[in-house]
Amino acid sequence: MAKNRGSLQRRHLKWSICGLGLSGLACITWAVVNLVRPAAQFEPEVGVASVEEGHSAPAEPSYYPLEVGRYWVYRNKDSRSGIITEVERRIVRRESRSDKDLFYFDDGTMVYRQEGKVFEIGGNGGVNVIPLDAAALDEPYAYRSQGLYIEKSIGAVDTFLVWEGRRYESCIEVVTRFRALHQDVEETHSYATYYARGIGRVGREERSRKTVAQSFPILQTYGVNHL
Repeated sequence: MAKNRGSLQRRHLKWSICGLGLSGLACITWAVVNLVRPAAQFEPEVGVASVEEGHSAPAEPSYYPLEVGRYWVYRNKDSRSGIITEVERRIVRRESRSDKDLFYFDDGTMVYRQEGKVFEIGGNGGVNVIPLDAAALDEPYAYRSQGLYIEKSIGAVDTFLVWEGRRYESCIEVVTRFRALHQDVEETHSYATYYARGIGRVGREERSRKTVAQSFPILQTYGVNHL
């Protein structure tokens, strides 16, 4: 049960970020998993699953490490109520299907890499594509989903940031812009998400001038507990 200002809750769920000011829209779910769908019909090319043990690490650390047992704990403080919530995400299973390694999270999300991007598929089938290879992205990656037009692009690369006293090196900035399909370009909202090499997502920063100030989850701890 939620307590007064400053209380702490620990959950193993996806977080929601609400109140972005778009007509008819209340929330953006974690990393837009429940809002984003590519303009073309998205159908993961997967076949019969075969569970495999172990995972060979990539030659260079990834901005989105995928390994069974890896976990991230994020802290979010509601700007209105002051309630602090911690959300943990953990990779619990890996499967190999045709040419892809699929990684399953305890929140029902499935993730895999393809062509310089990470694809996140939510439990309801929503898709979020995270471009992490600047060389493979010549123009914004566009989506249409649930009445929204959404673009993903890469901003800064190999940068650093300091968040709550922690310094993160070798980061990449992924910029998300979105608006309702019936709205003009001037009504576009945006935010930037930062990923640190070898760590993963560390935080998010609001960019929209018209959007009511929101609180966004910030990485608190991470690691690997081999299962």
